[in-house]
Amino acid sequence: MPKSVADLNKDISTKTLEMEEGVSKFNSAVMQLQAENQEKAMQIQSGVAEIRSGVDEEIKNINLYTKEFYG
Repeated sequence: MPKSVADLNKDISTKTLEMEEGVSKFNSAVMQLQAENQEKAMQIQSGVAEIRSGVDEEIKNINLYTKEFYG
């Protein structure tokens, strides 16, 4: 027996809700990954800044020693 329009509408509504829940879960997962990646990027930037600072300090020391050695 064919379904009534009301039954079809109910089925469509149920499927729509299921799809909306799936999209919501997917969006939550994407936002979580973005936050994790942003945190990792910030950690990398911090590490690079520390390395750059260390390199700058070593260059400064080399320049001082060079001036002292060569006058």
